Amino acid sequence: MTKTNHPATPGAPAKLLDINEACEALRISRWSMYKLINQRSIKTVRVRGRHLIAPQDLDDFVDRLRAVGEQHNA
Repeated sequence: MTKTNHPATPGAPAKLLDINEACEALRISRWSMYKLINQRSIKTVRVRGRHLIAPQDLDDFVDRLRAVGEQHNA
């Protein structure tokens, strides 16, 4: 996953990603991201009406996908 810098602290990883940053990290479209959010597959927080996503929640989502994939391959 790519690290995104918070504008207030250059060089530090962002604590929350916006939708575009999360889409880039997973290499999916905005439509797909909102579908995953609506299915509650990816956790978000809302700040001033914006969906924001913690990088750890993206990592957790990928880990769940990998676990399902490993179960199917076993």
